[in-house]
Amino acid sequence: MASDIYDTPEHELFRQTVRKFVHEELAPRAREFDEMGRIDKHLYKKMGDLGMLGLRYDPKWGGAGLDWSYTAVMFEEMVRVWLTPALTVRLRARLIGAEMV
Repeated sequence: MASDIYDTPEHELFRQTVRKFVHEELAPRAREFDEMGRIDKHLYKKMGDLGMLGLRYDPKWGGAGLDWSYTAVMFEEMVRVWLTPALTVRLRARLIGAEMV
């Protein structure tokens, strides 16, 4: 058994995808988003295109059908750079997810 449950090739690939997105799309505009009091809504589309939304939801509802560990990997990478989007995405996922159940 692996000592780190996130230590699989699939997790590492997902981690790299999230890390690249955070550094290229979120970090450069962090101050702008803080001043606006919101994140540019177009970033949610990009996140969806990269498979970063709906991670734990059934594919029949447009989700990825993955377990909670992928959500943890995503938030680990986001909070390394900027806490606000991690909290926003988490809240949005919970609100939307509640409607899907």
